Amino acid sequence: MAGTDLAQLLLKHGVTVLLLLCLLRLLLRASAARRVFAARCGLVALLLMPLFWLSLPPLPLPMPLAVSALFDPPLVIPASVTQADVPALADAISLPSRAARLGRWLLALYAVGVLCHLLRLALNLLRLRRETAAAQAASASAWSAALATLRQSMGLRRPVTMLVSDAASSPYSWGWRHPVIVLDRHSIGSADPGAVLAHELAHIRAHDWPMLIVARVLLALYWWHPLMYALLRTLEHDTECAADDAVLAAGATPSHYAHTLLTVSRQAFGGAVAGTLANPIASRGAMLRARIAALLEARRSRGRVTASQWWGGALATLLLLCAIGSLQLRGEHVLWPDSLLPVAGTRPDSIGWLERLDNPNFTQLAAAMRAGDFSLRHAAQVESFRQRAAIPPLLQLLRSDISVVRQLAVWALGEMRFAETAPAVAALLADPDAPVRAEAAGALGDMEQTRWLAPMIAMLNDPQAMVRARVAHALGDLQASAAIPVLRQRLHDADHGVAGEARWALAEMR
Repeated sequence: MAGTDLAQLLLKHGVTVLLLLCLLRLLLRASAARRVFAARCGLVALLLMPLFWLSLPPLPLPMPLAVSALFDPPLVIPASVTQADVPALADAISLPSRAARLGRWLLALYAVGVLCHLLRLALNLLRLRRETAAAQAASASAWSAALATLRQSMGLRRPVTMLVSDAASSPYSWGWRHPVIVLDRHSIGSADPGAVLAHELAHIRAHDWPMLIVARVLLALYWWHPLMYALLRTLEHDTECAADDAVLAAGATPSHYAHTLLTVSRQAFGGAVAGTLANPIASRGAMLRARIAALLEARRSRGRVTASQWWGGALATLLLLCAIGSLQLRGEHVLWPDSLLPVAGTRPDSIGWLERLDNPNFTQLAAAMRAGDFSLRHAAQVESFRQRAAIPPLLQLLRSDISVVRQLAVWALGEMRFAETAPAVAALLADPDAPVRAEAAGALGDMEQTRWLAPMIAMLNDPQAMVRARVAHALGDLQASAAIPVLRQRLHDADHGVAGEARWALAEMR
């Protein structure tokens, strides 16, 4: 997977999560059941997004040049183009391999995070199964009668097993095809069977437990995304509130059910299982306060999801998947053009190539080259310089017989700041013309390249003052402490400009 492909998948996921959280914010006054349904639609979209992305025909969306420059691989420069005296050529050739190695490390880090989350999920599920296997069948007649009555009134056809566990700290439910309700000893003797069982049966009827597992798996896959944790907390809270609303719909009064909730939650401490992979009735802290406040709010919406809302949500999810899944961000992915390969006896029209890039920066640069005027290089329009398609013609122009053309090409490469071009820029530190040498030093400083400090420090003794001044400034940009002794000597340079740049560079290194 290329860097842009990975970036696209991460961006699609991030946009989907952000849209989902914004939707839940807009539905703040809606019923908890409808908020849960909206969150589930979002989870399904997140789960299916990679499949839709790979299956749908792409809808190309060009990335801005500044963004594409971050994710596109370095341009592979043909050996026939590279100047023979370019220093540290091996470093430039190794850039793609270093980028690939970094990508493998990041992928390994991601895989470790996924495995840790999935392992924790598996261990919690194993613990839940063991606790359930050790539980005993509930024999309290009041609870059995309440279970039978509520199953019928709530339209549940699936058989539901009710157990009692000494390890449980509060009632909870889990399971899909064969759901189980596990009760703790304290709740059997002190809590209202109708209220507790109505809450857990509401979870079973709404298939909350399998959706909780789906959410946990998605969290494992996208563990690096901070909004996923906020989404999971919101889903868990709304799921409990929706089950609370179902208890009220079954006939419980808000005050009586709130008392039951407090009674059960007061004993819920130390029960790690009930708070991880099961659907517990008990809550703590802010979540408990929010649930009780919602119960006692008389005008709160408590409606269930209607058939039309269900189909509308499913259609909206499908449209979202098609819209986001089909978008294909396109970077430059530049390959060296055959027309710019050196051919004996010919000279490619590199300036014309710059003019055809449809970038005002390079259009103006080409005009400055044709006019032979370095001062004309700046374009009036603001556009990104970071366009890799300009690298081939600019590298060819470094070989121009015209000094100002070489100077303009070096200046442009410095503005672009692509690491793969640094060796070619460094080669011009030895250019016979002082303006080109000065521009090459400044470009390396702008590109934050420290591999050529030794020749740059030696250039502080260049016979041309403009070169010495530009090199001093570049060394200050690079924080080159090795240059301090020579920079101190330049404080007494006969040229005031050189002395001033040396003073500035030394101040930058303090």
